[in-house]
Amino acid sequence: MKNNILSCLFYSALTGGLTGAVVFIFKLLAQKAEVISRYLYSVAKENVWGICIAFVALTVLAFIMHLLHRLVPEAKGGGIPRSEGILRGLISFRPVRTLLATFMGSIISFFAGVGVGSEGPSVLIGTSISKILPHNDTNILTGGASAGFAAATGAPLSAIVFALEEVHKRFDALLVMSVCVAVMTSSVVNEALCLTFGTSPSLFEIAPLPSPTLSHIGYIVLLGIATALFVALFDFSVSFLSHLKKKKGASVLKLILVFVLTGFLALYFTDSVYSGHHVIEHILDKSHPVWLLIGILAVRMAMLILVCDSGVTGGIFIPSLAIGALVSAITAQMLIGIGLPDYLFDTVTLLGTCAFMGGMMRSPVMAAVLFIELTGQFTSLTYVVTVIFTTSLITELLGQKSFYDRVIEHMK
Repeated sequence: MKNNILSCLFYSALTGGLTGAVVFIFKLLAQKAEVISRYLYSVAKENVWGICIAFVALTVLAFIMHLLHRLVPEAKGGGIPRSEGILRGLISFRPVRTLLATFMGSIISFFAGVGVGSEGPSVLIGTSISKILPHNDTNILTGGASAGFAAATGAPLSAIVFALEEVHKRFDALLVMSVCVAVMTSSVVNEALCLTFGTSPSLFEIAPLPSPTLSHIGYIVLLGIATALFVALFDFSVSFLSHLKKKKGASVLKLILVFVLTGFLALYFTDSVYSGHHVIEHILDKSHPVWLLIGILAVRMAMLILVCDSGVTGGIFIPSLAIGALVSAITAQMLIGIGLPDYLFDTVTLLGTCAFMGGMMRSPVMAAVLFIELTGQFTSLTYVVTVIFTTSLITELLGQKSFYDRVIEHMK
């Protein structure tokens, strides 16, 4: 038993270290791909020929991704639901091919400007790395997935809770130790590389936020209700996606549709494409009026459905977080209109963002921990619990399933 524990922890540490390094390289290339993409789109829109070349190139990229998916079907779709399916024993995969194809396919998506993130692929990369190592322990696989989440988000505690609450929905001593060791080594390696290359390991750089008071508790409850109702709308959209999945359709045509639409939006409505990281930053800067936020929300919702239906390689964690931020910002503006102090806009927006994620994933504890790690604040815990409890209560009463569980069902 002792040797088994030591072996498990050794491979967990090795998995975490390797994952931290590989995910750092992956994130760096993803950022470079987006920078180049934005530059090329800005050049292309200057004349008709540039626009034509851009759409031809996007069609070619869609064909390349189609071929990649035919060779490695495991690279299709979001990395988090696929990893969850693997860890629960519902989905089989070939780790080396999955690692390479997920890496390459995601870079293609980032270069095209498709609305996907690097967090999901990072989780699948970590899962693949852990499987390549010579062991046969699900705890180590879970450690690899958590290590990928930690390296991608810079939120190690959220990564641990993600594994326990979202993936396995249980607490076990060896599982907790394996996950903690993998996350710790991944975070150390990733932060060391970030320090060396002058990049930030954090998902967002957020200034200190003012805390609500008890006089604002009613507004926080209203925020939770509004968030829960939109989670219900989001689930309805996913049900619509399920209906689409039942219909026959050439996968290559779906990919071409997503890539061409992405190109059009990248040329004329940039906030509706790419991962959504920049959208969240713009929201906190208060640089967008409400009507524009509503427009971005509508387009990003539609594009997320199309992206999931087409199986584009890439993550849906940050795009979903961006949708939550848009919903929360619109709600915050409405609450300000009925008396909420304007200085609480950022606080309320981030509270709603995390509550939306908790409601969508049915992971309220992870949502609370994520808020603390993103903001570095402990003074708003009462209000974090209030908004997340309200959202979770309503979603549970409505009997809605986790978004990722729905996606897993279509991957089997």
